Amino acid sequence: MTAPSPPPHEKAVEKTSSPDVRDRKPSLEAVGVAENADQLHRRLSNRQIQWIAIGGSIGTALFVSIGYGLIEGGPGSLFIAFTLYSCMLGLVNSCLAEMAVFFPVTGSWMRMASKWVDEALGFTAGWNFYLYEAILIPFEISALNLVLAYWSDNIPLAAVIVACIVLYAIINLFAVRWYGEAEFWLSSGKLILIFMMFAFTFITMVGGNPQRDAYGFRYWRTPGSFAEYVTTGTLGRFEGFLGAFYQAAFTIVGPEYIGMVSGEAVYPRKTIKQAFKTVYWRFGCFFILGALCVGIVLPYNDPKINDLLGEGATGDAGASPYVIAMQNMGITILPDITNALLVTSIFSAGNSYVYAATRSLYALALDGHAPKFLRKVNRQGIPIWSFAVTMVFPFLSFLSLGSSASEGLKWLANLTQAAQMINYIIMCTVYLYFYRALKAQGYDRNSLPYKGWYQPYTAYFGLLFMIFTVTTYGYTVFLPGWWNTGTFFTYYAMIFVCIVLYGGYKLIKRTKVVQPHEADLVWERPMIDAMAVTEQLGLSPEQLQFFEENGYLLIPDAIPQETVAELLDESHRMLKEFPIDQHPMTKFSTGQGEKEHVGDDYFLESGDKIRFFFEEDAFNASGELTKPKDRAINKIGHYLHQLSPPFRAMSLSARNAAIARSLGFRDPRVLQSMVICKQPEIGGAVPPHQDSPFLYTDPPSAVGFWYALEDCTASNGCLSFAPGSHRTSPVRQRFVRLREAAKGAGGTGFVQNAGEAFPPAIREMREKGAVGLGDDTGIESEVEYKMGEVKAGTLVLIHGNVLHKSEKNLSEKSRFIYTFHCIEGENEYDRLNWLQPPEEGFSKLPGSA
Repeated sequence: MTAPSPPPHEKAVEKTSSPDVRDRKPSLEAVGVAENADQLHRRLSNRQIQWIAIGGSIGTALFVSIGYGLIEGGPGSLFIAFTLYSCMLGLVNSCLAEMAVFFPVTGSWMRMASKWVDEALGFTAGWNFYLYEAILIPFEISALNLVLAYWSDNIPLAAVIVACIVLYAIINLFAVRWYGEAEFWLSSGKLILIFMMFAFTFITMVGGNPQRDAYGFRYWRTPGSFAEYVTTGTLGRFEGFLGAFYQAAFTIVGPEYIGMVSGEAVYPRKTIKQAFKTVYWRFGCFFILGALCVGIVLPYNDPKINDLLGEGATGDAGASPYVIAMQNMGITILPDITNALLVTSIFSAGNSYVYAATRSLYALALDGHAPKFLRKVNRQGIPIWSFAVTMVFPFLSFLSLGSSASEGLKWLANLTQAAQMINYIIMCTVYLYFYRALKAQGYDRNSLPYKGWYQPYTAYFGLLFMIFTVTTYGYTVFLPGWWNTGTFFTYYAMIFVCIVLYGGYKLIKRTKVVQPHEADLVWERPMIDAMAVTEQLGLSPEQLQFFEENGYLLIPDAIPQETVAELLDESHRMLKEFPIDQHPMTKFSTGQGEKEHVGDDYFLESGDKIRFFFEEDAFNASGELTKPKDRAINKIGHYLHQLSPPFRAMSLSARNAAIARSLGFRDPRVLQSMVICKQPEIGGAVPPHQDSPFLYTDPPSAVGFWYALEDCTASNGCLSFAPGSHRTSPVRQRFVRLREAAKGAGGTGFVQNAGEAFPPAIREMREKGAVGLGDDTGIESEVEYKMGEVKAGTLVLIHGNVLHKSEKNLSEKSRFIYTFHCIEGENEYDRLNWLQPPEEGFSKLPGSA
């Protein structure tokens, strides 16, 4: 006998029950928003980004080729030049920071140039940066070979090149978090090196050296603070300052690498903002202080550094001012340690270039400025073909094995030197157009997540300063007797290349300059704004750690008492108003003992309806109710999150979306929502169980959101958990529709699970031995449970694999709770599961794809 037709309030398609999502005005609260408009994954943590920002700004030049600035300008000019250029690059950083924090998109300023200035400028910016980064990869590998030659001339150079290529591929190919983690540790090596050099400077200058010579600032007096370069006298000292200044221009970098990672940063409005804000102290601590130290430990007229740098030994640790100073003092071992750490610095630089080049080529493809096939991204979020094309460049390092080819590689790398400053010119230009568009479209800059200093004057000054630098840094080639055609192109080739790129693209594509009122200031903001909400409302690191270790988490006061009262009122209203005369009197049974789990059609068809299931103990032996209907219901389910306006508003909230994303969900979907009443005196016990067997995805992904609507205590049947059991208890069985599983004519039951038994993160931990395997014999195991008494308004998060239970309510107080489950929408939801998706699919939380 089939159940009678459900009453109108159960029908999901009835408009009278509650407004459908599609009938509401779209907003971030009601529509799905993807993590990224492109296919890259936001997996770089705040810790990784901060270290990438540090590592990206510290290169080999700070330890070796900074010596050029010393011998050309002297310690005084070196210090002043590095201070001045740091301040000027700080202006550029302020411009990019305001744009990139507001729009942390893949490709950063390169794609912004297309959106807000001129598509031809975006084309130029992208290829300028790509060529610069890609060509430097083989140059750094060659420099690594030179550093290794410090110890021996018998090192197999070809083998080193192959090893670098393989390691770069491993780090960059599989997942962006691998790159982030690798750069974290490599950047740590750079930090150790630079602070070691600072400590060496201070200790030796106060007398902590083999000669016990407290030399202090001696070299600032003799031979002096300012060296003469090109000419003599005052003009010679000024030109010495220019030499040091131009060296600073090629040593001090940083903002561009933060911009490049912004498209893959977790919670970019926070992480990218912090990275940009710390640029200023990094300039001061690393570059300005570094220039000061170099001028202290070595005189600018030291014969050895002049001979080595005169021969172009910029990739050799032996040419480092610090190493030469150590050797001059008779210090041993420390030069070898310095050289070893320099190896990590050079390898890290090449690794960063592979990453930045790959992402810039992918960004070019996204905007149609490179072939479309380069947009292909694999499951790990890696632009696979962009990576493959970029990895052709490291093979150019084999050219360094021949003397003439090696010179060609150096010349090729030198040709791109101006590209670095052209990047900064474009950043300032893009900012000025961005500022103009904000003004034209009525945006208040005070409302931006990051507001740059004294704009637009900062941008104008930074732009003019960078234009002056890039056009004059090769001035010596025009002096009488200094002309050299190769040197001229070394200085200015990229300027001509960029002019050709911009003019050619504009001529062919007939692009127009974007007008202020037409600039797209919406673009990817809906997705980014949704992430910002997640950042503010999600779980804290401490909460995440507790959940990951224990498999559950109690969050007191997760919803206000007003909301608790509203949901309780709605629950009692439904209990009083549902028509019992049309009800099949379905009892909810968990299947304990000889009883079968509930599985009639009334239950199986409840996934997109609101239905009512009775307590078993609400009936006498004759099958008659012994309690009023509103005191006899076990639970109400299973589509409250769509059909009941109060429950819908609470379930599909930005807060729940933020929590789900904190837990790692990319596409969180809501299903099986229910009010569990746990009625006084008859509220049934729930045996130890896991949630994943009931809502199985492959791999498992279920997480329960369990909200207490009344105080839950030991006397009225609060939850109890087996802490950590989510790591040791596999999903051995699944609760399915028996007819679909070919196990019977109908109803529900348990079958053996042939799919994944653990979520991927836990499976990997178990495979690596990171957690003890424990007793994984199933839910019948003897495990210790911890009671979770909570107050009304508390949210309890329940991992799908964790064992939990509740006892029978023998008290005179009810224990109303509201719960729903989240699953990962990207995982396969099995067709055998008892609950099947409605026609429109499972409900999306804000932030879902």
